[in-house]
Amino acid sequence: MRSRHDSAHWGPNGYRCSVVCAVPEPSDLGSLPMNFRSSATCVLVLSAHLLLLSACSDDGSPTAAESGDSSDEDIGLVALGSLEDQGVRVTLHGPELLESGYTPFEVELTEVASGLAIERAVVQITPIMCLVTEMGEMNHGAPSEPPAQVESDDGCFENPVVLIMPGDWQLHVTFSEALGRAGSVTFNLDVVEGDQFARIVGDDGLSYFVALVEPRRPAVGRHDFELAIFSQKSMMSFPAVTDLEIDMVPTMPAMGHGSPENESPFHTDAGHYKGKVNFIMTGDWRLDLTLRRDQVTIASTQFDLRVGKGPAR
Repeated sequence: MRSRHDSAHWGPNGYRCSVVCAVPEPSDLGSLPMNFRSSATCVLVLSAHLLLLSACSDDGSPTAAESGDSSDEDIGLVALGSLEDQGVRVTLHGPELLESGYTPFEVELTEVASGLAIERAVVQITPIMCLVTEMGEMNHGAPSEPPAQVESDDGCFENPVVLIMPGDWQLHVTFSEALGRAGSVTFNLDVVEGDQFARIVGDDGLSYFVALVEPRRPAVGRHDFELAIFSQKSMMSFPAVTDLEIDMVPTMPAMGHGSPENESPFHTDAGHYKGKVNFIMTGDWRLDLTLRRDQVTIASTQFDLRVGKGPAR
């Protein structure tokens, strides 16, 4: 174990908590408890004051809901918890309901002594799931997209993760900032099964992980459509798939029709494929996806979506 911290944090439900945490070395990951919220045993003393969940901010300004800035609210990010290492407070932001699939996370770095945002840092989230089988304990990872930038005006660094199955996940967050401080903390998360993600085995024998990035909450109209696709090289390696051609066909099975003005997604960058989808009415829609390489079909899958009145997000 690296060090012991006794400090105040914001808990996942907006309560102010006194937290006593022991931050483990990466080699200790297999022995961590799986019942959430930090990398160690935490004693939470709830205060009497219920406060709003904090959004990514570089000062003590109001949250997005208070100030009218709905950017954080639009993608449903809340503070999942905070831990400290090397004089740096690491706050993990993500969806309140964690589901398997493409999951936006943000890591907020704050200097504990001054309370100022750390604006230059290299940040990376490494997701780990520990499975206990008849053969013993087995760890595997998941696709992660560390931020390419090292600068952030508000100390928040985006690092989406594709959570490839429901269950107990550990997000190991490492950071290295401009003043030379480097450290790591680990958050334990409970993930439920989502319906905007598919794992398929192609005719080429490879496993493909297909995640819907947007729209997350589909509505009537013509909208941006985006997929993220990864394959599995090993238990801890999930490279982006960049060489596919994808056909997308939206239909309403119950109504027996589709829609016009759709654009099948094409590869743009790092395993992301972007196109357009047009939902012409509310109800249950199905997106049939065919994956090809060099004009040869290798796999197919589908997503079932409930389309509302809008707006899409």
